[in-house]
Amino acid sequence: MPDLSFLAFVYIGLALGYNVLSLIWRGVAGQTLAPTDPQRGLQVVTLVYLTLIVARDLAPVSGQLVLLVWVLVIAWFGVWAHLRPDPERHYAGPLARWAAVIINLYGVIVITLSVFSHLKQG
Repeated sequence: MPDLSFLAFVYIGLALGYNVLSLIWRGVAGQTLAPTDPQRGLQVVTLVYLTLIVARDLAPVSGQLVLLVWVLVIAWFGVWAHLRPDPERHYAGPLARWAAVIINLYGVIVITLSVFSHLKQG
């Protein structure tokens, strides 16, 4: 099984890529891939990345608790926000919407598994 920390960093790469692509798409087509602000998305993903780095050096429980807070943020704003029906939210297409959901759901799963793996290792 691959290292869960590595898989969490794969999430970071996917999320950064989606937000960068959304910025590019805005320049090409005049709208972002999702109704979320890609610049804000890049900032949040960068903070999650920094938390993943710093959590390694914090006391085992406190670092992992901070990551669990990020998991809740990603679950709410990265998964639920893209799943909930809202006619005012416009996506570049169904693929753009489902890519956002799948990338963030992947992040929720691997970061959660990584947290519990680190806590188990003590």
